Amino acid sequence: MRPTNDTDVEQHEPRHDELRYASGYPNIEDITRRLRFDAGSGSVWLHDRRVVIFHADIYSEFRASLIEASGVEGARKLITTLGYKTGVADAQLAKKLRSSIDLQSVIAAGPQLAGLMGLCLVDPLSLTVDIDEGRIIVEAMLVNDLEADFHIKHFGIGSTPACWFSAGHASGFFSWCLGKPVLFR
Repeated sequence: MRPTNDTDVEQHEPRHDELRYASGYPNIEDITRRLRFDAGSGSVWLHDRRVVIFHADIYSEFRASLIEASGVEGARKLITTLGYKTGVADAQLAKKLRSSIDLQSVIAAGPQLAGLMGLCLVDPLSLTVDIDEGRIIVEAMLVNDLEADFHIKHFGIGSTPACWFSAGHASGFFSWCLGKPVLFR
């Protein structure tokens, strides 16, 4: 997965219906119509899971504070683990919502949920899944990635990947879907 920013790629703001999947990108309405706001109980739900919405700039400050307090490696481990667990939960949700559709549609929910979270827009360039061979190859552009923007804001452009939540989310999502460990970097 490659984070992008405005300085190294031409401007392209793909919409979900423009994303490149051979069989077409499934409509996200099956997911978005399960997002419920319950002001009476002070809760937000995505299908049967309670979720939290919080300000992106607060996450940015939290991430920077975590790096300062725990070091880059400690922060990376914690944020990647959070992303992984979120990816697993999203894969479980995708399976519930799209179990009657093909595996490609279930897998497409991962990038769609990342976008719904406000994390980034995943523009998949290629996707090859061979469950029998235990092989998966994914190439994607992360457009408007929140983590990349925050990392650059606080620490500048680095020499190592900084989209830890995104890598963890993809790893957890695909590991759960395929029933075997999958690592994204």
